[in-house]
Amino acid sequence: GTPREMIYSRMAMPIGTDDDAGQIEVGASGVAELVWAIGALTWGERAGAMAVGDASASHAALADELRAFWASEAGDCSDGLDLVVLAHRVDAVLGDAVGAPLVERLLAAAATPPPDDLGLRSEKEADRAEAHARLAALAADPALRARYAELLVRVWDEVAAEAWERTGRARVARAVESWRGRVGDAEALVEALPPAHVMRRPRHAAVVAEALAAGGRVLFAPTYIGGAFNSYYELPGTLVVTYGIERARALVGIRDQAEGVASRLKPLTEATRLQLLAQLAATPMSVSELAEALELSQPTVSVHLQKLRDAGLVHARREGGRTVHRADVADVTRLLEEAGEAFKRFFDLGFG
Repeated sequence: GTPREMIYSRMAMPIGTDDDAGQIEVGASGVAELVWAIGALTWGERAGAMAVGDASASHAALADELRAFWASEAGDCSDGLDLVVLAHRVDAVLGDAVGAPLVERLLAAAATPPPDDLGLRSEKEADRAEAHARLAALAADPALRARYAELLVRVWDEVAAEAWERTGRARVARAVESWRGRVGDAEALVEALPPAHVMRRPRHAAVVAEALAAGGRVLFAPTYIGGAFNSYYELPGTLVVTYGIERARALVGIRDQAEGVASRLKPLTEATRLQLLAQLAATPMSVSELAEALELSQPTVSVHLQKLRDAGLVHARREGGRTVHRADVADVTRLLEEAGEAFKRFFDLGFG
């Protein structure tokens, strides 16, 4: 086969010389950076680990407009999957164009109706269907394309452009350069990915080799805007692997999430408080009654009750001349569910 030429900021090297040999390319990805900028507006608290942070508060009106844009057109998909498909269509997954020039190119391609099958085996069926509906709506309506283009340019300009030009572009360029010696070795590239990258997990480890064996292209793109978040897309004939190079903010996000999980679970980490909860869930009691039932001093019982009240797990009411405390199992269940949700966000930040 004939090697592709190196273009823009990408580096390419054919793997083998047969016509069916695959090819690895490494380069910046303006479309991936744009997708992460969209996530910074729509992910909420989880986006705090991105290089630009959670932009939904500082750009609340823009975030609402972005979330609402497709609500009546093609579901509530705001992850930019349609943009990745369009970039693949015009061979623009790799390339350092960003902002208006990139969006103009993508939306020009959107005038062509999408094929029935977008590929995207890496995505859930529902997400593939939403992306297809979105692309079909764009192809059918020039005015919609124009409004979408204007919105995407605003997303980039307001959320990501400053950080990209100040820091991101140069850091991504250095990351691309550092991978120059690995372009011909698919295994070395995968091993060089962050340990938490999805492509390092056992069930994904063979995806790169399979794509190359099938004569496809494997595109590796270091990204900045998404912090340490990673992604991959299986497109027709092309596997796209992005990996975040900005760890500092992500580590802050992980620490914040860990502290959140710990604070939610702390009221249940002491055996005496668990005894109190169990007793009060069965029978409402006063402090003196609890102290007698559990063979504890009244001051000890009062201290633990205060912590449980602060957590919303124990409630007090006056009955005659005494204060009676009670606990509801539903409150404990709620606390565990909240801690579970916080832990899930913590896990996502650590292993995204």
